[in-house]
Amino acid sequence: MGKKGASEIIGWVLLVGLSISLAIMVITWAKQQAQGTSEYIITSVEGDVRCSEVAMKAFIVDPPCQDINVSNTGYFTIVEIAARHQFGTQNFPVNLLPQQDSKRLNIQIPSQVELIPLVSSADGLLGCADRKIILTC
Repeated sequence: MGKKGASEIIGWVLLVGLSISLAIMVITWAKQQAQGTSEYIITSVEGDVRCSEVAMKAFIVDPPCQDINVSNTGYFTIVEIAARHQFGTQNFPVNLLPQQDSKRLNIQIPSQVELIPLVSSADGLLGCADRKIILTC
């Protein structure tokens, strides 16, 4: 066997080795991406299911728009209520049990306020923005 035959074999060995190592890197990357995506989907679905069972009612108590009465009509405990208005966001710890009596929040409503319920989940508090209530003074 001459020098030309040996160099061709070495070239093929290097080409096959490079192909195998690239395949291993691509497979490892694909597994990590699939695992991250599946965890994200599971977390999103859990949040959607939990928020689908959250419901509350709210109305303005006083005409000068200072107090709001909030009650939980859903199936999960509302831990906090985030009140968003033109001056920012305020969080009110309410701990409203399902079907419990209402609680009164003292919010100085400028003109409009969004009340967003927050419930507990495995990762902490989960804001259910699709269950928000908008009140206008």
